[in-house]
Amino acid sequence: MFKKIEKKIVLTMVITISFCMILSSVVTYIIIRKNILNSFIPLAIQSTEQQKNNLDLFLELMTESSKLLVSDPEIIDTLRHPNVKSTEFLNIIEKLNDIQASNLNIIGLTLYGMNGVFYPSNPSNNTANSTPDLRQILKDPLIQNFIHQPEKSLWYDRFQTDYWNTNLTLNLRLYKGFFTFIQKIYDPSGSLIGLLMTDIAIDSLYENFRNNKLSADTYFLSSRRGILVRPPYGKPLKKQEVREIIGKLKVRTRSDYSNPSLNSNQEQLFFHTLSNDGRNIILYHQLPHSFDFVIRRIPLSNILNQIHRLLFFLILINVLLIVLAIFLGLAISKSISLPLGDLYTKMQKFTKI
Repeated sequence: MFKKIEKKIVLTMVITISFCMILSSVVTYIIIRKNILNSFIPLAIQSTEQQKNNLDLFLELMTESSKLLVSDPEIIDTLRHPNVKSTEFLNIIEKLNDIQASNLNIIGLTLYGMNGVFYPSNPSNNTANSTPDLRQILKDPLIQNFIHQPEKSLWYDRFQTDYWNTNLTLNLRLYKGFFTFIQKIYDPSGSLIGLLMTDIAIDSLYENFRNNKLSADTYFLSSRRGILVRPPYGKPLKKQEVREIIGKLKVRTRSDYSNPSLNSNQEQLFFHTLSNDGRNIILYHQLPHSFDFVIRRIPLSNILNQIHRLLFFLILINVLLIVLAIFLGLAISKSISLPLGDLYTKMQKFTKI
């Protein structure tokens, strides 16, 4: 009889203490986890947004010097005439070379006249054999559409394979890929007379995210080619991850931009989501005057590891307290059952007398 009382006392204490401890631990873990993530995610986004602003400034700097050529009266006058003198040709080449030399990130400029003449900078490194002519440029559906749209400028990616179906590397830089700023040139009457293309290396976009304290991966998302991965800036993605990233972008653009168009600096699409497994923050930054995006994937693994350590600590504390509750229950049950047992024994002796 007294053994049952002891078991009930121990069981009651263990259940009561365990329930209280587990409940408090679960509540503590949920609150701390939520507070940590709610603090870390905005800080991560703020850091990435600052890098986004730096990238926008970088791209704007790339375009400022080349924009001077678009309004140059001498260039406009030259493009209006079908016949170009050798002195005029060399003069334009020299202007392109000066703009290129003024900024180390610019790796090439090409001026196209709608009459078919084109002027490449740095003839020694960017010869006519490795520079696509206007006819080849206009085969690109994106450029065809751009020509007939009101927008006057566009950033877009291009590769050697866009123009030559050959394994011969005619231009190593173009083989690796350009990010090109193309501008329309008009005459005083408003007629389109030419295009100016300013090239930078696609890798230079990643350089703006070298301060990588968040251990983030950086990807370039081409509207025509999908996600471009450049190790060591970004780890290779699995097909499922690619589908997830692009899928979230399509859902967002459909909900926010029912009629997608070329966005200006003030209308850029910049937003973040969590990955399906909840282990990464994915940030999308639409580049100015472009249909392309820079994507940042920030892992939450470091934060989650700290949270998991907290969970392990809480579990350990709960186990210790449950063990302590068992010993405490045994001690209390003994302190109650032993005197009752002695009293019961004495009462039995008294009744026998």
